[in-house]
Amino acid sequence: MMIISAIVNLIPIALTTRIMRVLAVVQDMLLFILPAAIMAVIVSPYPGKLLSVDNKPSIAWTIMGILALLTATPAMNWIVEWNENIDLPAALSQWETKMKALETTAQESVKILMGGTSIGDLIMGILIIGVFAGFSEEIFFRGALLGCMMNSRMNKHMAIWIAAIVFSLFHMQFYGFVPRVILGAYFGYIVWWTGSVWVSAIIHAFNNSVIVTAEWMSRAGIIDIDINHSGSASIALIIGSIVLTGGVLRASLKHLGKKGETGRAD
Repeated sequence: MMIISAIVNLIPIALTTRIMRVLAVVQDMLLFILPAAIMAVIVSPYPGKLLSVDNKPSIAWTIMGILALLTATPAMNWIVEWNENIDLPAALSQWETKMKALETTAQESVKILMGGTSIGDLIMGILIIGVFAGFSEEIFFRGALLGCMMNSRMNKHMAIWIAAIVFSLFHMQFYGFVPRVILGAYFGYIVWWTGSVWVSAIIHAFNNSVIVTAEWMSRAGIIDIDINHSGSASIALIIGSIVLTGGVLRASLKHLGKKGETGRAD
């Protein structure tokens, strides 16, 4: 982050879509993938096992994980809307103003990164924001960070939620903090249940890619739906979403089993 900030501040370059894409890829490599790989090699004789990259992704778990993500959409969108409408006390008004400014800056950066409405912009958005960002973040947060805590004496649930909170804090978006914590915890549980960070990486990439595609279709005038808020106004839909998602996860654990700490299904 220091290297990228120095380049941007010292060299007078316009932050075009092309430059933003290059910076995004470089940041993912220097900030997430490289530190995770170096840490794993230094602290463990089995770096692949520590990062949970030595197990092939379960196709069944991947499908069920994506299905649970889809069924949870109305409930998650309700949480997104609630988080966006939080009003802080008057004593924290200055802090709230700063948080809103950061939120606006982040949104503008993403708009530049996503580019225009061409097919090429869609493909690049899916590759960079969807696939590469999803993969690199999972390697760091669920592979390295969560892996270290899971291999310690820390309670597994506590480790998952701490990693999820750090994951959300890193994005520096207060008005999306809670849903991102929940999403991060979900990815953490997926890694625990499957023993493979590849499953959570695929689900993460799928989630990001759907959002990128929906935003692209909205900008292109193909759809007129806000994917981040759809279904959030119906109480019945929200309750049904929670029940159905719980059922999908329960059925997955019952019929597919989980790896646990031994690497064997139990």
